[in-house]
Amino acid sequence: MTEAPTSGRIERGKHVLPLRIYYEDTDAQGIVYYANWLRFLERGRTEMLRLLGQEHSALRAERGLNWVVRRCLIDYFKPGRLDETIEVVTHCGELRGASLDMLQEARRGTEILVRAELLVACMGSDGKPARLPAEVKQALGQVAEDVTYGRALGLVAGLLGVPAADALLSQLKDRLAKSEDPAKLLSLMPLRLRLELTEGETKA
Repeated sequence: MTEAPTSGRIERGKHVLPLRIYYEDTDAQGIVYYANWLRFLERGRTEMLRLLGQEHSALRAERGLNWVVRRCLIDYFKPGRLDETIEVVTHCGELRGASLDMLQEARRGTEILVRAELLVACMGSDGKPARLPAEVKQALGQVAEDVTYGRALGLVAGLLGVPAADALLSQLKDRLAKSEDPAKLLSLMPLRLRLELTEGETKA
């Protein structure tokens, strides 16, 4: 009987998938080629869904639903090397009607090698956005953060003594404008907050 590959485990509200780095994953220097990290992260998301009982193939066959990545922000901190064992850690941020935030890290022990924040959308067979089924939302709730984006902004605003979330955003934009390294400051912030802070620049 063929032994099934591991789908990882749920640990403290996050999905953890162990992977080994093979020769095919590396470049001439023996380190993971940067684009291959996207493959590792994709496996993490796929196996998380499988472990939660929401496999890609079943969602497509039974409901005509597909997942698509609308946006991906990724930071590379340290290289992964041939024959090392890493873990891809995945959990969800805010769950919305037809999309959600996914937060992922690739770790070697306690070291964070790569961090990514994705906006993932649910699409129907007609290529249009489709609402997340209730059972899918319930399953993803096992690996979702407890605090939504809006509540998180309000919480931070309260801790800093700022009267409202809008005022907090204004202060953060001012700090970014004065920062010597705004890109580094932005990299430390959650995906949706980054988008809020850079919205004006994007439209310009």
